[in-house]
Amino acid sequence: RSPLLVLASLRVVIMMTICSLLPLWYVRRAAPLLLSSQVFMSTQETLATLSSKPALTHATQLLDLSRLIDGSIHTDAVHKMLYAQDASIYQEEPAGVVFPRSRHDLERVVQMASQLNLSLIPRAAGTSLAGQCVGSGLVVDVGRYMNQILELDVENRWVRVQPGVILDDLNRFLAPHGLFFGPDTSTSNRCMIGGMVGNNSCGTHSILYGTTRDHVLEMEVVFVDGTVETIAPMSAEALEARREE
Repeated sequence: RSPLLVLASLRVVIMMTICSLLPLWYVRRAAPLLLSSQVFMSTQETLATLSSKPALTHATQLLDLSRLIDGSIHTDAVHKMLYAQDASIYQEEPAGVVFPRSRHDLERVVQMASQLNLSLIPRAAGTSLAGQCVGSGLVVDVGRYMNQILELDVENRWVRVQPGVILDDLNRFLAPHGLFFGPDTSTSNRCMIGGMVGNNSCGTHSILYGTTRDHVLEMEVVFVDGTVETIAPMSAEALEARREE
Protein backbone atom coordinates (compact mmCIF):
# COMPACT_ATOMS: atom_id res chain seq x y z
CA ARG A 1 0.00 0.00 0.00
CA SER A 2 1.38 3.35 -1.02
CA PRO A 3 2.23 5.85 1.75
CA LEU A 4 -0.13 8.41 0.24
CA LEU A 5 -3.13 6.13 0.50
CA VAL A 6 -2.10 4.88 3.90
CA LEU A 7 -1.81 8.40 5.27
CA ALA A 8 -5.06 9.41 3.65
CA SER A 9 -6.86 6.44 5.21
CA LEU A 10 -10.28 5.38 4.05
CA ARG A 11 -13.47 7.27 4.59
CA VAL A 12 -16.26 4.81 5.17
CA VAL A 13 -19.98 5.06 4.59
CA ILE A 14 -21.73 3.15 7.33
CA MET A 15 -25.29 3.01 8.54
CA MET A 16 -26.78 3.24 11.98
CA THR A 17 -30.17 2.56 13.44
CA ILE A 18 -31.24 4.51 16.52
CA CYS A 19 -33.93 3.41 18.92
CA SER A 20 -34.77 4.25 22.50
CA LEU A 21 -31.62 6.38 22.86
CA LEU A 22 -29.44 3.37 21.97
CA PRO A 23 -27.52 2.88 18.70
CA LEU A 24 -28.94 0.03 16.66
CA TRP A 25 -26.88 -0.38 13.56
CA TYR A 26 -28.08 -0.68 10.06
CA VAL A 27 -27.10 -0.40 6.43
CA ARG A 28 -27.89 2.16 3.78
CA ARG A 29 -30.13 1.56 0.77
CA ALA A 30 -31.15 -2.00 1.43
CA ALA A 31 -33.32 -3.51 -1.30
CA PRO A 32 -36.86 -2.20 -0.77
CA LEU A 33 -39.55 -4.56 0.45
CA LEU A 34 -43.09 -3.25 0.08
CA LEU A 35 -45.63 -4.76 2.43
CA SER A 36 -49.19 -5.02 1.21
CA SER A 37 -51.75 -3.13 3.25
CA GLN A 38 -53.20 -6.46 4.31
CA VAL A 39 -49.90 -7.69 5.72
CA PHE A 40 -49.25 -4.32 7.37
CA MET A 41 -52.70 -4.34 8.98
CA SER A 42 -52.15 -7.90 10.15
CA THR A 43 -48.88 -6.88 11.76
CA GLN A 44 -50.45 -3.91 13.51
CA GLU A 45 -53.41 -5.99 14.66
CA THR A 46 -51.07 -8.59 16.11
CA LEU A 47 -49.08 -5.93 17.96
CA ALA A 48 -52.23 -4.32 19.28
CA THR A 49 -53.65 -7.66 20.41
CA LEU A 50 -50.49 -8.66 22.22
CA SER A 51 -50.00 -5.29 23.88
CA SER A 52 -53.58 -5.45 25.20
CA LYS A 53 -52.78 -8.64 27.15
CA PRO A 54 -50.58 -7.55 30.05
CA ALA A 55 -50.72 -11.02 31.58
CA LEU A 56 -48.52 -12.36 28.81
CA THR A 57 -44.81 -12.44 29.51
CA HIS A 58 -42.31 -10.78 27.23
CA ALA A 59 -41.06 -14.23 26.24
CA THR A 60 -44.50 -15.26 24.99
CA GLN A 61 -45.02 -11.99 23.16
CA LEU A 62 -41.61 -12.16 21.50
CA LEU A 63 -42.12 -15.72 20.32
CA ASP A 64 -45.53 -14.84 18.87
CA LEU A 65 -44.01 -11.88 17.06
CA SER A 66 -41.10 -13.87 15.63
CA ARG A 67 -43.25 -14.83 12.65
CA LEU A 68 -43.32 -11.19 11.59
CA ILE A 69 -39.61 -11.04 10.79
CA ASP A 70 -37.32 -12.96 8.45
CA GLY A 71 -34.74 -13.36 11.18
CA SER A 72 -35.30 -15.16 14.47
CA ILE A 73 -36.09 -14.37 18.10
CA HIS A 74 -34.91 -16.58 20.95
CA THR A 75 -36.03 -16.52 24.57
CA ASP A 76 -34.62 -19.85 25.77
CA ALA A 77 -32.26 -20.12 28.73
CA VAL A 78 -29.21 -20.91 26.60
CA HIS A 79 -29.44 -17.77 24.46
CA LYS A 80 -30.16 -15.63 27.50
CA MET A 81 -27.11 -17.04 29.27
CA LEU A 82 -24.86 -16.51 26.26
CA TYR A 83 -25.95 -12.90 25.83
CA ALA A 84 -26.03 -11.97 29.52
CA GLN A 85 -22.41 -10.81 29.28
CA ASP A 86 -20.07 -9.01 26.94
CA ALA A 87 -16.30 -8.74 27.42
CA SER A 88 -16.81 -6.79 30.63
CA ILE A 89 -17.30 -8.02 34.19
CA TYR A 90 -21.01 -7.17 34.13
CA GLN A 91 -23.84 -9.65 33.76
CA GLU A 92 -27.61 -9.29 33.38
CA GLU A 93 -30.08 -11.66 31.78
CA PRO A 94 -31.85 -10.15 28.72
CA ALA A 95 -35.49 -10.67 27.78
CA GLY A 96 -34.37 -12.42 24.62
CA VAL A 97 -32.14 -12.24 21.56
CA VAL A 98 -33.13 -11.29 18.02
CA PHE A 99 -31.07 -11.93 14.88
CA PRO A 100 -32.36 -9.52 12.19
CA ARG A 101 -31.73 -10.22 8.51
CA SER A 102 -32.73 -6.88 7.00
CA ARG A 103 -33.71 -3.30 7.58
CA HIS A 104 -37.33 -4.31 7.59
CA ASP A 105 -36.67 -6.76 10.38
CA LEU A 106 -35.14 -3.90 12.35
CA GLU A 107 -38.14 -1.67 11.69
CA ARG A 108 -40.49 -4.35 12.98
CA VAL A 109 -38.33 -4.96 16.03
CA VAL A 110 -38.43 -1.22 16.82
CA GLN A 111 -42.20 -1.14 16.41
CA MET A 112 -42.57 -4.22 18.56
CA ALA A 113 -40.34 -2.87 21.30
CA SER A 114 -42.29 0.39 21.32
CA GLN A 115 -45.59 -1.46 21.63
CA LEU A 116 -44.30 -3.66 24.45
CA ASN A 117 -42.39 -0.86 26.21
CA LEU A 118 -39.29 -3.03 25.91
CA SER A 119 -35.78 -1.60 25.71
CA LEU A 120 -33.41 -2.64 22.92
CA ILE A 121 -29.76 -3.57 23.39
CA PRO A 122 -27.84 -3.36 20.10
CA ARG A 123 -24.92 -5.76 19.88
CA ALA A 124 -22.19 -6.46 17.36
CA ALA A 125 -19.22 -8.54 18.58
CA GLY A 126 -19.72 -7.76 22.26
CA THR A 127 -16.08 -6.75 22.78
CA SER A 128 -17.00 -3.78 24.97
CA LEU A 129 -15.38 -3.60 28.40
CA ALA A 130 -17.93 -1.36 30.13
CA GLY A 131 -21.13 -3.39 29.81
CA GLN A 132 -22.60 -1.52 26.84
CA CYS A 133 -24.18 -4.72 25.50
CA VAL A 134 -25.59 -5.92 28.83
CA GLY A 135 -29.13 -5.28 30.05
CA SER A 136 -32.59 -6.65 30.70
CA GLY A 137 -34.06 -5.67 27.32
CA LEU A 138 -34.05 -7.40 23.96
CA VAL A 139 -30.56 -7.93 22.52
CA VAL A 140 -30.38 -7.17 18.79
CA ASP A 141 -27.41 -9.08 17.34
CA VAL A 142 -26.53 -7.74 13.88
CA GLY A 143 -23.41 -9.87 13.49
CA ARG A 144 -24.99 -13.15 12.41
CA TYR A 145 -26.68 -12.06 9.18
CA MET A 146 -26.00 -8.36 8.52
CA ASN A 147 -22.30 -8.71 7.78
CA GLN A 148 -21.86 -7.88 4.10
CA ILE A 149 -19.65 -5.36 2.30
CA LEU A 150 -22.09 -3.83 -0.15
CA GLU A 151 -20.27 -1.26 -2.26
CA LEU A 152 -16.79 0.19 -2.75
CA ASP A 153 -15.87 3.40 -4.53
CA VAL A 154 -12.09 3.23 -4.95
CA GLU A 155 -11.80 6.59 -6.69
CA ASN A 156 -13.60 8.49 -3.93
CA ARG A 157 -12.34 6.14 -1.23
CA TRP A 158 -15.53 5.15 0.55
CA VAL A 159 -17.22 1.87 1.29
CA ARG A 160 -20.79 0.95 2.21
CA VAL A 161 -21.09 -1.87 4.70
CA GLN A 162 -23.52 -3.61 6.98
CA PRO A 163 -22.94 -3.21 10.71
CA GLY A 164 -21.79 -6.78 11.31
CA VAL A 165 -18.67 -6.53 9.12
CA ILE A 166 -15.52 -7.41 11.09
CA LEU A 167 -12.78 -4.77 10.91
CA ASP A 168 -10.01 -7.15 9.79
CA ASP A 169 -12.28 -8.61 7.10
CA LEU A 170 -12.97 -5.11 5.81
CA ASN A 171 -9.28 -4.24 5.70
CA ARG A 172 -8.42 -7.50 3.89
CA PHE A 173 -11.06 -6.59 1.32
CA LEU A 174 -9.61 -3.10 0.92
CA ALA A 175 -5.92 -4.04 0.88
CA PRO A 176 -5.72 -4.90 -2.87
CA HIS A 177 -6.90 -1.35 -3.58
CA GLY A 178 -4.25 0.23 -1.36
CA LEU A 179 -6.84 1.36 1.17
CA PHE A 180 -7.72 0.60 4.77
CA PHE A 181 -10.05 1.77 7.51
CA GLY A 182 -8.06 4.00 9.86
CA PRO A 183 -9.24 3.23 13.42
CA ASP A 184 -7.21 0.17 14.48
CA THR A 185 -8.64 -1.30 17.66
CA SER A 186 -6.85 -4.06 19.58
CA THR A 187 -9.89 -6.29 18.91
CA SER A 188 -9.73 -5.83 15.14
CA ASN A 189 -9.99 -9.57 14.39
CA ARG A 190 -13.47 -9.72 15.91
CA CYS A 191 -14.88 -6.21 16.49
CA MET A 192 -17.50 -5.05 14.01
CA ILE A 193 -18.13 -1.75 12.30
CA GLY A 194 -21.49 -1.28 14.00
CA GLY A 195 -19.94 -1.58 17.43
CA MET A 196 -17.16 0.78 16.43
CA VAL A 197 -19.77 3.37 15.50
CA GLY A 198 -21.63 2.91 18.77
CA ASN A 199 -18.45 3.28 20.84
CA ASN A 200 -16.67 5.77 18.55
CA SER A 201 -13.70 3.39 18.59
CA CYS A 202 -10.17 4.47 17.78
CA GLY A 203 -6.90 2.62 18.49
CA THR A 204 -3.18 3.06 18.91
CA HIS A 205 -2.92 5.37 15.88
CA SER A 206 -5.86 7.62 16.76
CA ILE A 207 -3.61 10.71 16.75
CA LEU A 208 -2.95 10.05 13.09
CA TYR A 209 -6.24 8.55 11.89
CA GLY A 210 -8.75 9.89 14.40
CA THR A 211 -11.79 8.04 15.73
CA THR A 212 -14.57 6.18 13.94
CA ARG A 213 -16.84 9.22 13.76
CA ASP A 214 -14.15 11.03 11.76
CA HIS A 215 -14.69 8.47 8.98
CA VAL A 216 -18.49 8.31 8.87
CA LEU A 217 -20.01 10.00 5.82
CA GLU A 218 -23.67 9.25 6.44
CA MET A 219 -25.95 6.86 8.27
CA GLU A 220 -29.43 5.52 7.71
CA VAL A 221 -31.31 5.40 11.00
CA VAL A 222 -34.61 4.07 12.31
CA PHE A 223 -36.09 6.15 15.09
CA VAL A 224 -38.31 4.94 17.90
CA ASP A 225 -41.46 5.99 16.02
CA GLY A 226 -40.47 3.77 13.09
CA THR A 227 -39.44 6.55 10.71
CA VAL A 228 -36.30 6.00 8.63
CA GLU A 229 -33.91 8.85 7.90
CA THR A 230 -30.52 9.24 6.28
CA ILE A 231 -28.25 11.36 8.46
CA ALA A 232 -25.32 13.29 7.02
CA PRO A 233 -23.50 16.55 7.84
CA MET A 234 -25.75 19.61 7.47
CA SER A 235 -25.10 23.29 7.12
CA ALA A 236 -26.60 25.61 9.71
CA GLU A 237 -29.14 26.78 7.14
CA ALA A 238 -30.18 23.25 6.21
CA LEU A 239 -30.53 22.31 9.86
CA GLU A 240 -32.70 25.33 10.60
CA ALA A 241 -34.90 24.55 7.60
CA ARG A 242 -35.28 20.98 8.81
CA ARG A 243 -36.35 22.17 12.24
CA GLU A 244 -39.10 24.25 10.70
CA GLU A 245 -40.57 21.31 8.76
